[in-house]
Amino acid sequence: MQKLKIILTIISINLSLYGQSRKITLIIDTLEDSDYNFKVATRNTNNLALGIAEFIEDSLTYRQYNKYPNFYCPIIIKSDSSSIQLTLDNDDGYVSLHNVYNAKSDTIRLSKYVVYDNCNNDTIYTTTTYYHKKINEPLGKPYKIKHNKSITKANCKKKIPLNVKYNINNENYNGMVLKEIEGGVYISDFHGYQPNEYNLKPETYKGKVTYFHGHSETKSYINIVSLKIKNGL
Repeated sequence: MQKLKIILTIISINLSLYGQSRKITLIIDTLEDSDYNFKVATRNTNNLALGIAEFIEDSLTYRQYNKYPNFYCPIIIKSDSSSIQLTLDNDDGYVSLHNVYNAKSDTIRLSKYVVYDNCNNDTIYTTTTYYHKKINEPLGKPYKIKHNKSITKANCKKKIPLNVKYNINNENYNGMVLKEIEGGVYISDFHGYQPNEYNLKPETYKGKVTYFHGHSETKSYINIVSLKIKNGL
């Protein structure tokens, strides 16, 4: 009976320790971020399917480009399902460092980290429906439906490679850059009349009129890298 009590006590102590938050120090020796976009966040995947990113508000104050290392920041890791999220590019891209909670060392040190540009082009899909319009009469069936696809080129100066390489706590990591559609596709609706003379004086215009309506969907892509920190660092 006494042995059982001791075993239960040890189990309860281990569980309590396992559920505690953990303080990790993030150090970046050389941080290349010409536009000052670099931020740090923690993400707990227990909150939602992908988790909610909680940005560290004071992460800007931990930059010290005139000193070595360039970045030094204490981070609280809440559980083993938490990850550290680092800015990857200038448009919502990020690197996720997983398994940080279980790392042996209390320091996560990167020898060099580069913030790139998001060079993914936006794709715009537009559908427009056209009707012949008679004055003071309801619309009939459409006579033409037009589909269009256009590309908005990104302003790209520092392109992200297909794979990014990092040295973390003297271990080499190679991460594949994945492109995912950014949440919440932007949709815009529009309508109008042709020719423009009808829009200026509809009450006196007597020529042929075309009514059109449509919508556009803009799909943007973000860059994501996922790395699992090795145990025993």
